[in-house]
Amino acid sequence: MKALRKENQLTQEQFAEKFNVSSRTVSRWETGDNLPYIDIMVQICDFYNIDISELLDGKRKCGNMDKEIRENVLKAAEYSNAETLKQTKKINILLYIGTVFWLAYAVISRSSLNEITFMKYFSDFLMGIAIGISISTIISTSRYNQKICGFKRRILNALKTK
Repeated sequence: MKALRKENQLTQEQFAEKFNVSSRTVSRWETGDNLPYIDIMVQICDFYNIDISELLDGKRKCGNMDKEIRENVLKAAEYSNAETLKQTKKINILLYIGTVFWLAYAVISRSSLNEITFMKYFSDFLMGIAIGISISTIISTSRYNQKICGFKRRILNALKTK
């Protein structure tokens, strides 16, 4: 990607602006630390008039991306984006539920209800659920979760090859 960008006499900032990302993101793409989303890959291929396999392999070929390949890649991008949206909705619901539990805890613990033994335990239970949901949400949205999933895939692939 860096070679293509330089061939077209673009700075990372100019390239980033063209694709609505940060220059730091472009730097990560060029060093191989990260990959662009597939829909952005298609845009980059169109911009440079190259095949997606050229972008992924880092080798130049003749001709531009076949229309069928392009359509399939865009369908995959749409599916990926739809799955991301579903995941985001689930996380938002969890956050709302966690907030409700936390608010219930706050109301009980700040009121005279907290003097009743059962309500004290119940409010502590609510706080535990709120904390559990928060931790689960943080883990599921962090890169740590992606690393765990990647590790699982590598292990499963290793087991399949044995």
